[in-house]
Amino acid sequence: EGAYNEPSALPADLTTLPRASRILELGAGGGFLATTLAEHGFKRLTLSDLTATSLAALRVNAPHALLVGADAERLPFADATFDVVISSDVIEHLPDVEAHVAEVARVLAPGGRYYLKTPNRLTADAYYRLRGLHDAYFWHPSMLSPGELRATFGRHGFAVRILAQPRLTGAQIAKLPGPKGLRPLAARLPLGWLPAPLRPHLEAVAVKRDTTEGRATMGMRFTGERVVPELPELRVTYLQSLAAYEHAAGLADGKRVVDAGCGEGYGAALLAGPATLVVGLDRDPEAVAWAAGKYGATDRLAFVAGDVAALPIADGAVDLVCCFQVLEHLPDPLAFLREVRRTLAPGGALALTTPNLLVAGARPNPHHVQDFSPAALGVLLRQVFDDVELLGVFGSDAVGAYRAKNDRLVRTIARLDPLGLHKRIPTRVLEPIHVGLTRVVRRLLNRGNRDLVAEITTADFPIRGGDVDGAIDLLAVCRV
Repeated sequence: EGAYNEPSALPADLTTLPRASRILELGAGGGFLATTLAEHGFKRLTLSDLTATSLAALRVNAPHALLVGADAERLPFADATFDVVISSDVIEHLPDVEAHVAEVARVLAPGGRYYLKTPNRLTADAYYRLRGLHDAYFWHPSMLSPGELRATFGRHGFAVRILAQPRLTGAQIAKLPGPKGLRPLAARLPLGWLPAPLRPHLEAVAVKRDTTEGRATMGMRFTGERVVPELPELRVTYLQSLAAYEHAAGLADGKRVVDAGCGEGYGAALLAGPATLVVGLDRDPEAVAWAAGKYGATDRLAFVAGDVAALPIADGAVDLVCCFQVLEHLPDPLAFLREVRRTLAPGGALALTTPNLLVAGARPNPHHVQDFSPAALGVLLRQVFDDVELLGVFGSDAVGAYRAKNDRLVRTIARLDPLGLHKRIPTRVLEPIHVGLTRVVRRLLNRGNRDLVAEITTADFPIRGGDVDGAIDLLAVCRV
């Protein structure tokens, strides 16, 4: 009965985090999650376990990480040391869960996250009785139901979101009672639609509250265009954006980088991994303050307020300018491109993305001043840069299915305005309506397609050249 139930929902959510995140895994065991995180580019990993056997295994399986022998109820770390804490099948073994959660809250920075997996007490009780495992409570003295999980973490300043486990794991299937012939059917059973009290395990993220404001730091204000990683309804949009930043990270190695229009700051934080210096710039002081507070200011990463049309950067001072999903908002994109060209050193490059008009044309956006087809974007860029490489951000079959469902919902809502009255509404009035409808559509879409959404990662947004007319976004790399 002791087979390891690997988490199935946590990895997809974890891999959306900024690569510069400071991560602590408790009860790291043989290093399953640590290996996954390392493969996705996370480098600031601290792994802890109480047993010498596990620490020896971690030395082999996770040589990239800092290893610490630690008691999960008395962590040997200073306050606010980590951005993320992880545990998988740990808290049910602890005699004092309250002490443990208090310690996690102490070592997490404000807005930090605790990702955890633990058996669901409600279903575990039934399973143990059915199998006659009367000693299970000796090994699992601190199992929690979904309500108990939320209440326990709430007492220590956390807001909890329970993640949808896509399907049963191999270990869970192996433990199922009844005829073995039913196990292939169980393997295909989608768990996302099950209410949390009926799930075999609870996989959750607990976000530490911002005590200065008395609320959970689940994400900054959504403006309709700004990508907020913490909002579940924006998960697919966030991953689409993150795919472009991951591509740009390949251009940033050892470079001085400006992320123009950095928004929430997750992209600048990712670029800070390979770059020698990253400056995240945004015209919104709220965004700059948020990014600086969440991702910190170091000798390699800074956030400043400024206008992308008048970059506060000296001539030839940077090697790479990234400008993602900004061009379509600018009244004078040509002036912006000339401004970028001024700041680039010899051999420097501009990497930018913008929606593809040929694909997004059916989705009018009141926030955009001008959208571009591949041909129009190429003409614009070549007025300033001689070397222009035009790529496309495409979508996998899963992304295509998600976008098709989104389009159907949008068309359904559009039927409520058969006379097209929205076209006569002033932009300043239409924008907040658009923001509200966007969130409603995405929430409905995500609730009805939890398994589909959970399966999508940045790998579902491949970037390639050639014929880009069918790309979701256009990605251009312009070299000096």
